[in-house]
Amino acid sequence: MTLAGAVEKLRDVIEWRTALMAALVLLDAAALVAVASLPLGAAPVQEAHRGELLGLAAVWTALAVALAARRDVRGREITAAVVVGIVLVGVHGSLVPDVHWRWLSIATLPLVAAVATVHHRGWPLVGLVAGAVATAVGLLRQLDLATPYLVFNAVAVTVLIAAPAVVVSALATALERARARSEAAARTDPLTGLLNRHGVAQAIPPLVRSAARPGSALAVLLLDVDHFKAVNDTWGHGTGDRVLQAVAGCVRAGMRSHDLVARWGGEELLVVTAVADDQDLVAVGERLRAAVAAHRVEALPPVTVSIGTDRCWVPEGGIGPGARASDDELRELVGAMVDQADGALYEAKASGRDCVVHAALDAQRSPSTEESPVAGVSAGARGATVGP
Repeated sequence: MTLAGAVEKLRDVIEWRTALMAALVLLDAAALVAVASLPLGAAPVQEAHRGELLGLAAVWTALAVALAARRDVRGREITAAVVVGIVLVGVHGSLVPDVHWRWLSIATLPLVAAVATVHHRGWPLVGLVAGAVATAVGLLRQLDLATPYLVFNAVAVTVLIAAPAVVVSALATALERARARSEAAARTDPLTGLLNRHGVAQAIPPLVRSAARPGSALAVLLLDVDHFKAVNDTWGHGTGDRVLQAVAGCVRAGMRSHDLVARWGGEELLVVTAVADDQDLVAVGERLRAAVAAHRVEALPPVTVSIGTDRCWVPEGGIGPGARASDDELRELVGAMVDQADGALYEAKASGRDCVVHAALDAQRSPSTEESPVAGVSAGARGATVGP
């Protein structure tokens, strides 16, 4: 098995930041057990506190087990775990009256602060780092250092604890931003700024569950820029790109912020939305068609779009978190609707373009295209319901 494969399997078992913290906590427990297990006479001070050290090791072990059992610890839970870690370091550093042991405990705190940065940002991180610094200074005060040495060591320890936290925080923030940009780029069409097919696949399940309400309908509209090849041939591909950008902006502006608008491929755009009824679907389709036809951009030729649509009714039980439709089933549903809308789009093209054809409606067209034939689908496919 490759390293990448092993990492993927581990990620399926436990979230990596939780695993990192559990491993470090377990390492501290092992260190306490090792110190408590030294031969008699080898370390008289530690020997005198063997019971306390083993008790602290048990607490560390219990914390590691709790983290591993939770598998993905976030928010207040991880904050509480870091606070417990800082307190335990302070306790076992104070427990053994040995200079070397206390310095080892102080040296542990920068690592605890660095781990805190993996989960925290802003003021919560500042608070945890301040807690680690205060614990370290408290341990320093137990060393009976002269005031100048105490101040010097306190400053040095503060830098040692804060610097790794700042560096790790900056690196983690940069990595998160880079990952967010990479994920956004993978989901977004670079020309239009709309979602691409990969983005659609990710967005469909949450959008359908949040937008669709019982008694309403889920609607799909597939738009195609008319005579787009002629635009490219006559005006050039650069102009064709700007036309696509203008149409995409017009369609995006014509829909609600939570509606899905995507570039489906070539000069085709996809819209997924919820409508109250068939009349609402007709109005949405005609509004988009008319908006593009009326849209004018300086130095760009006027264009129109042909639109094919499909819709399905949402069952009374809804398709929200309580329903049993899986993400894949919702994607399959929308995929089937896109196929129906594509057939309606083909009919719109054959009917003279600049019109809207509704696959799920019998003998119903948008107002500007009443003279054209209607695209129909079989009774079984018409108005299909998302069900359990």
